[in-house]
Amino acid sequence: MRDDIMSYLDNIAIDNNIRVIWEHFDPYTPPGSSYDDMCVVMNLDWHNQHELIFQYAHELSHIIRGDRTDLFFYNTLHNNKTGIE
Repeated sequence: MRDDIMSYLDNIAIDNNIRVIWEHFDPYTPPGSSYDDMCVVMNLDWHNQHELIFQYAHELSHIIRGDRTDLFFYNTLHNNKTGIE
């Protein structure tokens, strides 16, 4: 089921010309998205792997709905971003 959902989200990214980057970061570095760059960056090492599907869908939704607030946080604590969103 998890693979089906990830494939579904991958197809949404492809259909909307959204580039998705899966990279290794500190376990508490949150994912981010940029509408201007049509890009989502996901953290392969996120401390709670069960949240990755939700995070992926969430970041895709920022771009699909046209949210121009770039949310790339390279060295930010999880608590800081949580306060923003």
